[in-house]
Order: sequence, then structure tokens, then C-alpha cells
Amino acid sequence: MAARREFTRESLAAGVRAGDKRALARAITLVENSDPLAYDLVRDVYPETGRAYAVGVTGPPGVGKSSLISMLVRRVREAGQTVGVISVDPSSPFSHGALLGDRIRLSDHFLDPEVFIRSMGTRGHLGGLAEATLQALLVLDAAGKELVFLETVGAGQSEVEVIGIADTVLLVLMPGSGDSIQALKAGIMEIPDVIAINKMDHPAAKTMMNEVRSILSLDKNRAWRPPIVLTDATRGENVSELWEKIEAHRAFLDSEDLLEQRRRENLAGEVFAVASARAKVHLEEAVAGDPELRRLLDEVQSRELDPLTAVREIMEKVFNVPADARLQSGMDELAPRDGARLRLGNLVATHRAKGGTQGREPSAHGLLQGPWRRDPDRRALGVAARGGGSRCERRQPRSGGRVGGPEGRDSRGDFRPPGRADGQDRGLPQLRRQD
Repeated sequence: MAARREFTRESLAAGVRAGDKRALARAITLVENSDPLAYDLVRDVYPETGRAYAVGVTGPPGVGKSSLISMLVRRVREAGQTVGVISVDPSSPFSHGALLGDRIRLSDHFLDPEVFIRSMGTRGHLGGLAEATLQALLVLDAAGKELVFLETVGAGQSEVEVIGIADTVLLVLMPGSGDSIQALKAGIMEIPDVIAINKMDHPAAKTMMNEVRSILSLDKNRAWRPPIVLTDATRGENVSELWEKIEAHRAFLDSEDLLEQRRRENLAGEVFAVASARAKVHLEEAVAGDPELRRLLDEVQSRELDPLTAVREIMEKVFNVPADARLQSGMDELAPRDGARLRLGNLVATHRAKGGTQGREPSAHGLLQGPWRRDPDRRALGVAARGGGSRCERRQPRSGGRVGGPEGRDSRGDFRPPGRADGQDRGLPQLRRQD
């Protein structure tokens, strides 16, 4: 058995730049483990980054993401491009282990020297990716990989963190996984640049394509219209057409000077994300090592002290935040304005449409909206956010019968929409920010 190679900071950085697979594997391991050497390594190779194009691949479990990536890698390798693949698997909340089985679908490329495949667990990180995903992307970028695929965990309706890292987001769906109502409320439907409906031989494939197209048509202000491609990953059908759509989106970003802007905003968002994660670890360690802060938690657990009061005291002691400071969600401060609007899951405002928009969205659903901007037809349930979204109040029910429940009573409370007693013209339950 060959002896394990020991790397120094200089030899590891040189190996990464040369594309050495052992050096790449060791570098990503150090990044995942937050090893002090990883900080020096990323700092050394960071000037060589910014050349790789990142394609994020997301979608529900079992739709064929890994198989589709394998076919896309084959298509890209035929063109002579070097490829990196980062596949993220969920970690168990109990054992903290991860199967890391996505690489099995990529076995056709194991022996290709120009393809580097790495699996990693989320390690409890939410959003669909691992905390170290961007750092691993930077390492592969510095190694000269021209294209990097980022495969998320099996995503649900809110795992949308990939939008803060990838240049192009490919959403993979499959027929028969839910009706149009599920598609309407899925937050993941708000982020893709290209959509693939895999398993095209399914009888409901074209029906799903039409439903998805009708949902996307609600956003009339978006400059780029996400194309929808029917594919079959196991047979490789329409994979070339799918790759052409991905390249078309890249050309669009270049032509509108949006690629560099998106990358700058993604990097800024990563700084805040990592800083937040580090702050959380510091907070947990501070509370665990301070008897006074532990006493606050004990009082909360015994219901002698309410949680918010405990939070104020902990923030004041650990981070020197004044107890009378108003701690509000960053979402309240990110309403779209001056031609910029939010992309879901990214705390940095993104300029999406040439010439800008005024933060207005289609009046039928509210896709791609900023926080608290959803107000389909001014007939929403009687909830109003006032004072910048910090307080909510109930309005008195207007005329009309109660909705749902025994004797027309809504089991969720006394909310009921204005309108007719038979429940028509109810509107959607939404919050509207009062600016």
C-alpha cells in the first residue's frame, strides 16, 4: 500500500493549481473540517479563481439529478472541457453520517482524468447544500476546472441555497410527483434558469410541462424566460438540447453583463452566510461555558423566563448588542426598490431585468416577489403588517359567512376573507408590507 502523502501549505497549493487529484481531495477535506490550513490554502489560491462556470442542479429526491449530470458530463467531455462535480447528500440528524451514494450514478467517469467527483454531507446545514460547498467550488476553480456541477440534496419547497452559488440553476422535475397546486406553492419553482422534466416517457410528462409553463408565465417582468426541456437521463434523450439551453442562459448573462454582477453578489452573500455560521458556533460555545448564560436557559426551560428576554440578555453579553436594540429580520429591510428585486434564498438584491422593475409582480400568484409584497388582488385575509413588518394585527371580520369548520367556523381562528358567504372571491392568504 502506498504511503499517505503529507502536504505542506506550499505543496498543497501547488498541487491544487496543477490539478492533482490527491491534492484536490485533501484540500476539500480540510475545507469541510474547517482546518486552519484550509484558510491559508483558500487565501493562496483565491486569485486564480473566477474562471469556472458553476451549474447548480436541484430538484426533489428521485427525479434523476445524478443520472442527468452523468449525461451532461459526457456531453461536455465530448467538447473537451474539464469538469468538476460536487454532490451533496443529507446527513443523518442522529448518527451525523451520510451515505454519499450520488457518485454511483457517475461511475462512467471515474477513470476520466479530467473529471473530478466529490461527495459531501450537509453536516446539519440547511438549504440544500453543505456549508463548505462554495469553498470546494473555489478549490476546483483554482485547479482549472472549466465547468463545475453542484448537485443539491433532494430538495423540497424551500431548499434554494444553490441560487446563491451557481451561475445557472437547473431544476429537474418528474411527472406524477404532485398536482399543479403543489407546483404553485413550491419555492423551488422560483429559482431556476433552465427546467428539465425528466422521465419524458411518463404519460403525464407533457401535462406537467404545460402546468410548469403556465406557472412561469405569471412572472411577466422577468427578462430571461426559463426554457423547459423534456429529457430521459437513462437513455440520454434530449440531453444535448438541455445543454444548449444552459449555454444559452450563459450567453444571456454575458450579453446583459449580469454574470459578473451575480458572482459578486453571491460572494458577498457567502461572506455573511459563513460569518453567521461562525457566530452561531461562537454563541453556542459561549453559552455552554458561561454559568450565567446557562442559568438563563434553565429559567426558560422551567418557564420562569420568556425566550425573547433570554435572547436579549444573551445578545447583550456575548455580542454587546444593547438590550433595547430592535432586532428585526433582515427580510424586513430587503423590499425591492430602484430597479432591484430579491431572488429567493439570497439576501443580496439582484438586478434581474434590464432597465429594472419597480418590485411589481403578476397579480395572480406572486412568484419571485420580495418579502411581504404578495397581494394578489387586494382581497387577502385581514392581516396587515405595519411599522416595517414588525407587528401584525387582525381586522374585524366583514360581512359574510364564516369559512370552513363546523357551522361555518374556520378552525384556524377568526380570520375570514371579505366577500360572499358561499366562500367565493376569497383571495389568497397573504401578508402585505405597508411602506
